[in-house]
Amino acid sequence: MTVTGFARIRICCEDLFQAINDYTRLLGVAPYWSGQYRWLEDSGRLLDYGAVAWFYLENTRIELYDSSRENAGQGISGVVLAVDDLSTVNKAEDMIATQCHYSDSNSSCVEDRLLCVPTEHEAFEVSLVAGEGHDDAALKTGDIARVDHLVLYSRDGDACIERFGETGMGLRLALDKTVPEWGGRMLFFRTGKLTLEVIVPNESMSRPDFFWGIAYQTGLLDGCLKRLDEAGVAMSESREGRKPGTRVATVKSCDLGVPTLLIEPQVMSTGD
Repeated sequence: MTVTGFARIRICCEDLFQAINDYTRLLGVAPYWSGQYRWLEDSGRLLDYGAVAWFYLENTRIELYDSSRENAGQGISGVVLAVDDLSTVNKAEDMIATQCHYSDSNSSCVEDRLLCVPTEHEAFEVSLVAGEGHDDAALKTGDIARVDHLVLYSRDGDACIERFGETGMGLRLALDKTVPEWGGRMLFFRTGKLTLEVIVPNESMSRPDFFWGIAYQTGLLDGCLKRLDEAGVAMSESREGRKPGTRVATVKSCDLGVPTLLIEPQVMSTGD
């Protein structure tokens, strides 16, 4: 099995209609697809979990869904990792093979094959998915074209290396560094042109592991900030990023309760 990227980042919303409106203003594009989410159990029973909306970016999808059926608040609830061949996954007894159906208003249906991967940390969910049924190459994005990184807070960095690294899901560990002034130990796992940033804080965590925040890339930050201001999205002033040559700004509204950062990447010189 090879993990080829992040198929979806799932965000739980208290008011899906408002969340779609907020993210349309933030990303500058309407959702590419919205419809009903249905989960087919091994018993053959089809469960209806309500409406979802997908925003397509260059390297992943943002999936918004209603939290009312889960009695949960807003926030990043989990990720779905894309794999090259689901049949090669060594299924443990407690892994659950399922089918996921998404039906739109025109009665068309998208079907995913999912394998739910158990974790020792109960607060976050990681699922593997093969096949989506859409041609992402034909999609257009706004001035926020991709996710730069996703942030996960963890109590145990070594356990994350075992879970996500080469001996686990096969994500490349690009950085393992302790920087106390930045909060603690930092692990960067990379796949599909997206980084999973794991932070193990200096002080011990009293809660289970959880997804905390998200950072989006934009090619021209000043132009993006102008558009966001006109759309009524509150933003911080731009500032230098931690990585030399980058500029960043913090989203202050329309963020669905998720700490959100915009990043203008470093411009690489091509020479004469």
